[in-house]
Amino acid sequence: MWGQTGRSPVFLAQWREETGVRPVCPRICPCRDIGGMTDALHKLVTPKMVKARNNDDSGDAADLISTAAVIYTRIAWFHGYELRVDSPYIPSEWLPMDPLQRYDDRYGFL
Repeated sequence: MWGQTGRSPVFLAQWREETGVRPVCPRICPCRDIGGMTDALHKLVTPKMVKARNNDDSGDAADLISTAAVIYTRIAWFHGYELRVDSPYIPSEWLPMDPLQRYDDRYGFL
C-alpha cells in the first residue's frame, strides 16, 4: 500500500490537490542523471515549493533555507555528484564533504 515513496497514496493525492505540485526527490539512481537531479533540486527551491514545504521546516529555517533541498544535495555530494544549484535556499558553503585534519577519539567503544 505504501509503495516506494514511503507515504500513503491517499496522503500524496491529497497533498497534490492542496498544493498543486508533485513531490520531488532527486534520487541517486543507477542512471546517474545529474541533469535530472539538478532539475529536481531547482524545482524544490522555487518560491511555490518553498512555501508549500514551510510546514516541513522548523520555524528557525522557514524562508531561509530549503531543508529538503539541502539534505538531498548533501546526499548527492556524499555519493560523488557535486551538484551546483544557484539558490539562496541551498547555501553552497554547506555542501563540500571535506574530512577534518584530525579526529579526536573520545570514546573507546567507537
